[in-house]
Amino acid sequence: MNFNQLKYVAEVYKTKSFTRAANNLFIAQPSLSQQIKLLEEELGIVIFNRKKRKNIEITPCGKRVVEFALEIEKNINTFQTDLMHLKNTNYVELKVGLLWTFGYNHVSDFLNQFRDTYKEVKLLYKIEASKRLIRDFQKGDLDIIFITESDLPTNYGKHITMDLISSSRLNLILNKNHPLATKDYITLSDLHEENILMTSEQSFLYDELLEGFNKSKSIPNIIGQSSQVDIIMQIAENNIGMGFLAEESFKTYSGSKKSVCSIPIVPRYNRNIYMLTNKNSYYQEWVECFKRFIINLASLDMLENLEV
Repeated sequence: MNFNQLKYVAEVYKTKSFTRAANNLFIAQPSLSQQIKLLEEELGIVIFNRKKRKNIEITPCGKRVVEFALEIEKNINTFQTDLMHLKNTNYVELKVGLLWTFGYNHVSDFLNQFRDTYKEVKLLYKIEASKRLIRDFQKGDLDIIFITESDLPTNYGKHITMDLISSSRLNLILNKNHPLATKDYITLSDLHEENILMTSEQSFLYDELLEGFNKSKSIPNIIGQSSQVDIIMQIAENNIGMGFLAEESFKTYSGSKKSVCSIPIVPRYNRNIYMLTNKNSYYQEWVECFKRFIINLASLDMLENLEV
């Protein structure tokens, strides 16, 4: 069975004539008849009763085939119309995956600048933990994702590119009244039996920190999990516990920081944000444009931070 055979069936049904159907489709009448005959043999049924020359009758089984053929024809026409509409309008959608903390680094600023520059491109955002972003990206459901270095997939094809967008040190966030707040730096062994809000279990950083605690033989009192900046800051502000946050995220946090401090962790954990792009995206040229635009902004931003 193929689309042409179904198209022939639909046209014969609409014209009630093999000859008129062949003329409308610009093919020879014997060729049309032969293709319908082949379809009937494949299905093991008779679609049209040919005993009466002038009036072609449709059989009960043929009626179902005609309904199916007409539906297929309708869908094809709709598809072609939609495709023409997309080709005639510069309508582009890029699906972008972001971490929960994206608003507290310069990625959000980069995205806003791209959107203002390229108004014909619609950015569709999905905000999730790293593991889910990587899964959807590898399935092809996302064109671009921003994830941390510790979350980078070990196996990826040549169609995937990775670029460093942001780099920031991971710090401990705690209340200024806590005894550890006077230290210049914090080791994971300092956090033995302390109330700790871990990063989300969906983040690969969660496994890295657990491994660090095991190596330092430190057993913290884990009170929960979150990678959301607001929650981490509130936990520290109310002296309920301590959490982990990128230094840059702490600096750009717009809420109150009067009762909270940020202390570097030793050994150093860098929270590097990478942008992954898919060369096989449907809008490949726009993905490449997006990539170049973001890389240029990120390069300028990191250069300014080095100068400071």
